[in-house]
Amino acid sequence: IYDVIIFDVNNDDSQSPLRCPHPAFLDNEILKNVKTLLSDHSGIFVLNFASRDNINQDRENCLKYLLTNFDHLSSIKLDDDINEIMFASKQLLLLNIKSSEKISQQNLSIDFDIEELLSKMIDKSSANKNSYVVDVKVVDIEKRYNPGPKHYVYVIQVTWSNPTNTFIIYRRYAQFFDLQVS
Repeated sequence: IYDVIIFDVNNDDSQSPLRCPHPAFLDNEILKNVKTLLSDHSGIFVLNFASRDNINQDRENCLKYLLTNFDHLSSIKLDDDINEIMFASKQLLLLNIKSSEKISQQNLSIDFDIEELLSKMIDKSSANKNSYVVDVKVVDIEKRYNPGPKHYVYVIQVTWSNPTNTFIIYRRYAQFFDLQVS
């Protein structure tokens, strides 16, 4: 049993607008196995999605496959990039999104105000009024070259007190300092 499973698999077919993941990794049986391997209470499946499909058909199909196997989905669209990081879980761990229509409209940007972003990460209907941020830490730094110029994306882990949940936020280098000031 795993807390996190990450798929970041490039599609080798240069003719396909779907760049990531490789279509074989969206197979229903594969996704069922991923769900089985995830912890019931804290398991998160992370999928790097990238497509040059202008009508978003690849994205809609990907969301459909994920919704077939997972109860909760959320995503973070990286600015100036075709990549979108999708999160799937059995339990409410991230954004409370319940329909494919809402998911297809979801476009979290790393330019969001941090307070606004954090406020969206708790299900308001079930959140304990005494919940507060316990810990915020940088867990990884990723160097990116596209789109240029070279820049860094920080992966920030936010842990809440009650319910005990951990959320991941992606921020660019300059935005990281904005977060420290907030």
